[in-house]
Amino acid sequence: RGMTIQARNGRMTQVSAESPVLRTIDLAMFALSLAAVAEAHGARVRVDRLETESIIAQGIEVTLAGESPRLTLDILRVGAPALSVTTVALHAECALAKTAAGWRCVGSAMPRAGQTSAQVGFEATIEQGRLALNLDRKPATLRAAQGDGDAWRIVLDGVPLAWFEAQLAAQWPDAKPPSGSVGADFAWRAGDPARLRGSYRVAGFGFDADGGRVAAAGLAFGGKLDVVMVPKVEGPWDIHYVDQLLAQYEARHALPTPILI
Repeated sequence: RGMTIQARNGRMTQVSAESPVLRTIDLAMFALSLAAVAEAHGARVRVDRLETESIIAQGIEVTLAGESPRLTLDILRVGAPALSVTTVALHAECALAKTAAGWRCVGSAMPRAGQTSAQVGFEATIEQGRLALNLDRKPATLRAAQGDGDAWRIVLDGVPLAWFEAQLAAQWPDAKPPSGSVGADFAWRAGDPARLRGSYRVAGFGFDADGGRVAAAGLAFGGKLDVVMVPKVEGPWDIHYVDQLLAQYEARHALPTPILI
């Protein structure tokens, strides 16, 4: 609950962990939030733990150094349990530059184990208090832009389905790694509850299972998603309450099949 920022000029500032900025940012935005002290040409922040709606990180250290400031971020452990994202250690660095309306940082990030194949290039900007983030790991790209309040637009393109081999293998153990790619255009609103809505598309989908007796290639399909995420459930009563809300929604819109939880 609270962090200490110490610049080389000796000034110290306390920042509350309950700040609206920290509630809605991911770790990239957190690193860029230090841009305000760039004029000091040197700063270091250490945080034991940072938790947002989707990310939990521990052992965070952010360093800003140099006359042409360079921002470095090291995280001992970071993961997204709600999204079944494995915990990893992360290292990222970028060149920080002031723009006409804010700040811009261009660099790369990778696991601290040094797996260069997993390196991701990124460009992040903060203008008028809003973050725009572009990630590039060939052949895939991700663009995320902050709108009003907790609203975000997230666009994915060219993400290989083979990257999800472990998750698919857990559901279909005898299947070979799939081929094809997925893209999506989502609106995300972090809140209580959080909501994700938008469209997705899959191209060139292929699979092979059961020794080739179940297989396909070159499939293409897409659809729409509208998902409301139930916040921290404390007991069966919360599930019953959500089930009642869903029943009311189904009746109001005369849905032919139940949504289910």
